[in-house]
Amino acid sequence: MKANYLKLHLALSIVFFPFLLSAQESAETDSSDSIAITILIVFIIVCAIISGIYNFFKKRRCPHCKRRFCLVEVDRKSLGVVRTRQIKNPDGTYRTERDIRYQITKQCRHCGGQVTFKEVCRASD
Repeated sequence: MKANYLKLHLALSIVFFPFLLSAQESAETDSSDSIAITILIVFIIVCAIISGIYNFFKKRRCPHCKRRFCLVEVDRKSLGVVRTRQIKNPDGTYRTERDIRYQITKQCRHCGGQVTFKEVCRASD
């Protein structure tokens, strides 16, 4: 789901990026150009916030009874390590950080419907 929103933001950035560059490259900027750029930037920020809120509520909604905040995790299975990396601490030592893929099953408290999805979580030693 996040990939769809990232694609949308990338598409909007690609579409509006030339306008931002052309407005910044012109030596003589009049007030209408700066107002248009400001409105465009505010519009992109508002779209990002709205899509984040929409994603937050959609992820916590039961697909069967359509109620929000009623899903409870009942099972979590590890599907394996996706990526492992060494990160250097400020004191010079290294710590291992792993991205682990889980299959998570949640059940609705009201209708009993079950939802299964996959998620990557970061774990460090």
